[in-house]
Amino acid sequence: LLDESQLVGGLFTAYPKPEEQELGNQFLLAQMATAPDCRGLLVVGPQDDPAAVRRLLDAHAQLVGFKPYHTFADRPDTFEAPLADYLPEWCWELAEERELVILIHLVRQRALADPGNLGELRSRCQTFPRARVILAHAGRGFHAPDTVNGVRELRGLGNLWFDTSAICESPALLAILD
Repeated sequence: LLDESQLVGGLFTAYPKPEEQELGNQFLLAQMATAPDCRGLLVVGPQDDPAAVRRLLDAHAQLVGFKPYHTFADRPDTFEAPLADYLPEWCWELAEERELVILIHLVRQRALADPGNLGELRSRCQTFPRARVILAHAGRGFHAPDTVNGVRELRGLGNLWFDTSAICESPALLAILD
């Protein structure tokens, strides 16, 4: 059990809405300026200029990574987008170079059990071992059998973590812990 004295800071990000990306990121930066114990993740997409993102990282030490999101994919059905459609190579490269976090919200119908997602995650985590990858919502474990069936394929990746937000089914969480 934590009491108030043990809670310090937080990790924040803007809502990933493409048409309000710049406004959201600027709001995040303004809020972090008032809270030195907090850290933030920039909402990024394939359309972003890597040099501009690098300048933001240089100017704001509280930025510790990225939040790409499927709505930035250039395709009609973004819920079926492969990672590469919304998480550009330059994000991986910057995360590797600076040991940054990438908070990934998996999509595709089978989420963590999707062979494309699994293959790309394994390949990218191995190619960029200093990138700190967090799979949001237990790797989109809203349908526990997909998490149970897919998580084994990611075993042994030392730079991959899961958050547990919004997951209420214990089988998905138990499979990750196992």
